[in-house]
Amino acid sequence: NGMGAYIYDYGTLRNCVIRNNGSETMSTTTTIYGGGVNVNGGTLENCKVYGNVLKNDKSGDLRGAGVYMSDGRIVDCEIYGNENYNSYSSSNSDGGGLYISKGSNDKESVVENTYVHDNSSRGDGGGMYVNGNSNRRPNIINCRIENNISQSEGGGLYLSNHVNVVGCNIANNTSSSNG
Repeated sequence: NGMGAYIYDYGTLRNCVIRNNGSETMSTTTTIYGGGVNVNGGTLENCKVYGNVLKNDKSGDLRGAGVYMSDGRIVDCEIYGNENYNSYSSSNSDGGGLYISKGSNDKESVVENTYVHDNSSRGDGGGMYVNGNSNRRPNIINCRIENNISQSEGGGLYLSNHVNVVGCNIANNTSSSNG
């Protein structure tokens, strides 16, 4: 999990490039969290995350080819050109660029001033898949979400449950189903 990097608790990754991580040929029934980076309570700041790939031919879930985040912060980043594909089932590959989980800590996930573009997912959320709840609402603030592709729902952005989206530009995304 976090094939390129794993940021835990209060750790920070700043001014970095996270690229070309993941796997083109996985055959697993376990869940993989973050082809490029897994942010679990930490911060990803002023980084580029691109060219990360998660591909699987078994029932294991793929969450976030570029970034998987739970209870963290992503600020002033660019997340692009990441691919999430499960040939077993489209419901097993969500979040081409970014997958945000509702988490289990008291922190709220925040993505701010981030450009998410040209990512793809066989499942929901070509650009971003965001899952919140009434106690921890992820906040997506002043982001650009453009030119992403989902072979299911939410080409640019797939929102589940309680999520705040403020001041974002969501444009030129495509999906095979809704959104």
